[in-house]
Amino acid sequence: MKLSQLPTSDVKPAPLVNMIMGAEIFQALATATRRDIFTLTKNPKTVEQISKSLKSDPKMTRKLLNCLVSMKLLSKNEDKYVNEPIANNFLVKESPFYQGDYIRLENSGYDLWKKFDQALKEGTKPVIMKQKMETKDLEKVVDPTFTLTMANFAMRGGAQRAVETLSKIPEFKRARKMLDLGGGTGIYSIGLALLNQNLKVTLFDIPPTLEISKKFLSRYGVEDRFELNGGNYVQDDLGDGYDVVFASHTFYGYPKEMLLSLFRRIVGANTERFKRMFALKIGNWTCVPKK
Repeated sequence: MKLSQLPTSDVKPAPLVNMIMGAEIFQALATATRRDIFTLTKNPKTVEQISKSLKSDPKMTRKLLNCLVSMKLLSKNEDKYVNEPIANNFLVKESPFYQGDYIRLENSGYDLWKKFDQALKEGTKPVIMKQKMETKDLEKVVDPTFTLTMANFAMRGGAQRAVETLSKIPEFKRARKMLDLGGGTGIYSIGLALLNQNLKVTLFDIPPTLEISKKFLSRYGVEDRFELNGGNYVQDDLGDGYDVVFASHTFYGYPKEMLLSLFRRIVGANTERFKRMFALKIGNWTCVPKK
C-alpha cells in the first residue's frame, strides 16, 4: 500500500506507556524506600548530603532524586530536595501510615511475576494445608514483612473504617473481653481498645508474630490491656468467655470444613452476648457455622 503521509492515531498511547514504564517507576520507588531516602529528605538536603548518608554514587543519586521529583514524591528548590506531603505521610518510617513494608513485599515478588506465562500454561500449585496445621511449620512460612504489610494496608483507612463501624454496635460498647484471632500487629484491636477503655484483649497468633505485636502495643500505650497468646488457632485452645471475637485477613487458604470447625469452637465457648452478635452481624458461610 502506497501512503502519501505517515499514519496518525486518534487514540492516545499514554495509558499504555504508563503501564510499560510501570516496572521502572516502581523500581525507583522500591530502591528509594529500601535506602530510606524519604526519611533523609524530611528536611531539605543536597545531593552531596544524601549521597554521603547513603554512601552512594553522587551521579546516580542525583538521577534517582530527579526521578522521584518527576514522580511528585520529592520537590527540588535550587540544589536541595525535600519530601512532598505524600512522601511524608506514607514513606517516612516514623509515620503511622508508612507503606514501606508493602513496597518491599511487592518488590520481593517481582521474580514470580516473570513466571506468569508459565503459570498460565501449567496452573498454580495449591498451598499444602499440612503447613498450616502445625505451629512450627507456620513459623517457617510466615514472613514478618507480610505481617507488617497487613498493618500498612490497615492504616490506609481499612482499620479506621472497621473500628468506626464496630464501635457503633451497642454490644461492643458493653464488651469487656475480646479475642483478636490471628491478629498480627494488633492494629485493629488496638483501635477498638482505644475506643473502649474497659476492653481487655487476647491477641492470638504464632510466637514470632507476637514479637512484632509487642512493638505496636508499646507504640500506642496499651500493653497493660493485652494478653499475648502464641499458638495455632485451628488446633490450640483459644480460651473462652469472650464478648467479641475479631479476625481480619487471616483465613487465607484454609478449607471450608476446617474453618467451620473453628467457628463452632468459638461460638460454643463464648458468652450469650457474643452469640447474639455473631448471629446478627455476620452473614456469610465463612463466618456462620452450621448448627
